[in-house]
Amino acid sequence: MLPNGYVATTPEWYEEGTIRMFRYADRSTITLLCGSNAQLRLPKRQKKGLYSRVEVLPGGCAFLLYTNVPAARVAVFNWTLDKALMW
Repeated sequence: MLPNGYVATTPEWYEEGTIRMFRYADRSTITLLCGSNAQLRLPKRQKKGLYSRVEVLPGGCAFLLYTNVPAARVAVFNWTLDKALMW
C-alpha cells in the first residue's frame, strides 16, 4: 500500500522489466523496479531535511526506493517499505 496523495505515475518499460514512479505534490517519490539487469540507487546528494531509502524486495528482482521525503512524512514512507519487505 502506497502513502495517500500521489499526483502522478510514470511507467517505463525496458527489455527485462518495468519501472514505475509515484510522485507527490511535495516532490517526494516512490519508485518500484521489477525486473533484472537494473538497480535503484539512493541519490548522491540529498537536501537537508529530506530523506531517501532503498530496499531490495524478497526474491531479489525488485527494488523499492523513496526520495525527497520530508521529515514529517518519513514514518509513513518507512511503513510502506517495511510492509513490502514482509511480503
